[in-house]
Amino acid sequence: MRGVHLGPYCYPIAIDLLLRGLVTSDGIVTHNYSFDEWDEAIRVANSLDSVKVLLKPAI
Repeated sequence: MRGVHLGPYCYPIAIDLLLRGLVTSDGIVTHNYSFDEWDEAIRVANSLDSVKVLLKPAI
C-alpha cells in the first residue's frame, strides 16, 4: 500500500484489513501529532522526512 492509490474502491478493503489486524500502518504512518501541533505536522508532511503524517483529535 505504500505510495499507492488504486482507486476509490480499495479503501473499504484496506480499512477492513487494518481493523482485523491483517496489515498494520507501521512504516506508513511515520509521524503522529495532535491538532494543537498542526503547524509542525504540516511542516513535516511537506518535508522528505515523512511518509504519512497523522493528526489525532483529542478524545
